[in-house]
Amino acid sequence: MKRLAKTVATKSVAIPSPATLAELESTLRAMGATQQNGGATALLTIRASVAADILAHWNEGNRRLDEIAVQRYRRDMESRRWQLGRETAFGVFDNCAVADGQHRFAAQVASGTDQTYNVRVLSDSKTFELYAATIDSGRVRSLADILRIFGVAESTSSATTFERVVNAMHAFTGAK
Repeated sequence: MKRLAKTVATKSVAIPSPATLAELESTLRAMGATQQNGGATALLTIRASVAADILAHWNEGNRRLDEIAVQRYRRDMESRRWQLGRETAFGVFDNCAVADGQHRFAAQVASGTDQTYNVRVLSDSKTFELYAATIDSGRVRSLADILRIFGVAESTSSATTFERVVNAMHAFTGAK
């Protein structure tokens, strides 16, 4: 494990593909123990069955799936045009959570393919929340999405209502 820690601090390395969600959690916890400068990274191949388990157990509090994006990603994965891109991030605390990657995992499940991801593990909850609220370079997170991530609003409707009130106030006052 010491060798992995030295390597992870400088660049992403490929590590064996976990066969189950429990193996993935063990791998992520080992990576989190080596965390430096905002998180440990590694290249991980994740099986479609493990991606399904990730969505079922670690995807709480994430925004609603954009089915159009999922289908676009699925087509790319099935035709082998999907390319290793930006990071897929996990928070690892008492439990594990997906910070960035739910659309990719949903597409992977739909395609039934194994995929390789550049995985970042964040074991500090404050860093995880900031990452989850700001990192997304896919579909931009709305104020409602961010309120749900931080636990300010429990439901999509209350978060969306709050966002509309803030936008109306800005329009009324001329603020941007």
